[in-house]
Amino acid sequence: MVGSRCFSTGILAMHASTKNDVKTTGAVAFSLADTGAIYSKAATAQIDISGLGASHSNNPQVDITDDSSSSTRTVRQSAVALSVADDYHVYILFTLDSGGTVRVYAGESVAITATAKRPELDLSAEACFGQLYLKNETGGAIVFGTALLDASGTTATFTNLSFPPSD
Repeated sequence: MVGSRCFSTGILAMHASTKNDVKTTGAVAFSLADTGAIYSKAATAQIDISGLGASHSNNPQVDITDDSSSSTRTVRQSAVALSVADDYHVYILFTLDSGGTVRVYAGESVAITATAKRPELDLSAEACFGQLYLKNETGGAIVFGTALLDASGTTATFTNLSFPPSD
């Protein structure tokens, strides 16, 4: 089966004046594996991160308990209101479904001395159109969707995607 993918870039970027939000400056053409149909999402002047909905039912939160310890790690979660501790970093993926609904998913937030990884997603009903690498060195925790993405000590690197790269 061929997976979901994007055929054009929406040019994902930080919103110019509301710098805790993002925007796309171009339309995103994409197909979904579950329907095989081609869809298009028009450029979106402002994507209010704090107002985005929950994860798609195909992509609920995933927690893993390590065998070597009894600690639980969250390796896939909605990125809405995600708190990123000081000296931590995380990958956040942006997806679209057939109705054009934008969702954001975060991988595990880890110390900057460790390797951040993207969340593993079931993309049969969603297409991944962008990625944000977010690193926090502000001296305190930041919350995705309310923290300014251009604040001193914050690194926010956007990448337009056809599909998520493997880790």
